[in-house]
Amino acid sequence: FRVARLSRRLQADYGIAPSGLILISPVLDFSFIWGGEYSLWPWVSLLPSYAAVAAIHQRSDQVDYIADRPRDTLIEVERFALTGYLSGLAAGTPEPDWLDQVSNIIALDKDTLQRSTGRISAARFVKTLLADQRRLLSLYDGSITLIDPDPAKQFMSGHDLYLDRLNAPVTAAFNSYVRKHLTFKSELPYLLLNKDVSSAWNWRSGIHGQQGFAEAVSDLKLAMSLNPDMRVKIVHGVFDLVTPYFASEILIRQMALDPKISRNIELNVYHGGHMFYFHQDSLNALYSDALRFYKRNL
Repeated sequence: FRVARLSRRLQADYGIAPSGLILISPVLDFSFIWGGEYSLWPWVSLLPSYAAVAAIHQRSDQVDYIADRPRDTLIEVERFALTGYLSGLAAGTPEPDWLDQVSNIIALDKDTLQRSTGRISAARFVKTLLADQRRLLSLYDGSITLIDPDPAKQFMSGHDLYLDRLNAPVTAAFNSYVRKHLTFKSELPYLLLNKDVSSAWNWRSGIHGQQGFAEAVSDLKLAMSLNPDMRVKIVHGVFDLVTPYFASEILIRQMALDPKISRNIELNVYHGGHMFYFHQDSLNALYSDALRFYKRNL
């Protein structure tokens, strides 16, 4: 989000033209994430990632997951998400055949889907998929299985346990890095996630009133139009249920870029979640892809 906004401001306000941008697990339009119960795009955006998570846990017989080519796994799911699934959501009352198809893809029972009219929140999905094993999934990486501390609840509440588990080693590693390698000295504590800042952030646009959500797609499109030589690489993890990759795919299509620059933007999807680079193979793949990107644009 910040990179997309900055790419326009650097050119328009400071006379700096970036040659390339890399966006890692971004949200480019918050209406695709928090659009509300009656918005259709958040549910469409999540469906392919739900399918990948169900497949990696061997709960879906509709998807054969391929770790080194996640999107090849999901071609048909993506097509259904933008056609049958989208039209079924818009119809309001789920048809039996439609419920069957969605149930087979994401491995949740039809009763659950019918009660929610096909709209399954990520907080419910991570609680429901492996509920028979009393296991909880991480929102940040749906392939991660955790002990469910409260299996009686239908929705995940509170912090993501996987993220909490990462706080200690990541905080310790960063403190060591800045002090030993960068020789930066400070008595201030390093906060991996600053709750005071996050709670004070205005997640809505504040530009056109409080009804809309913040978005950076228009800034990115304008930046690419101002500089037709600038290239953009967007990268996501397939199991990320916080910033699903398919939201970026839909938004790229909705940008309707001029043919001269439409090839300047690409989306790569890796095995893993929000921090997909924690998987060594995905880190290696990102390194190779980024190296080619930098060599081509510098």
